[in-house]
Amino acid sequence: MKMKFKLTGKIYYAVGSCHDDRSMEINERFEAPNVKAAIDKAREIIGKEHDSNKHLTDYGLHAVLEVTRSVWKVDFKDAELAMTARHARPAIKAHLEEKRTS
Repeated sequence: MKMKFKLTGKIYYAVGSCHDDRSMEINERFEAPNVKAAIDKAREIIGKEHDSNKHLTDYGLHAVLEVTRSVWKVDFKDAELAMTARHARPAIKAHLEEKRTS
């Protein structure tokens, strides 16, 4: 079973003066079989970002890798399967189907 991860952060840099600071968001979601593989993937993502932006003035980078997991899920489900057209009949009952995922 693969685990879900989220890598978030910012790349900071300046454009010409201290009053013209800029930043770019890092927001990557991915799956990996374990934490070690997720860290390797995060290093790869950060390495690419770093290589393409390290030349910027007053450059800085901050990122965090987190494990994400679902805890609750809800889906709308018909109570009956779809049927071919017939004479008028009562409406099909429906319900919300929910379940804990952890």
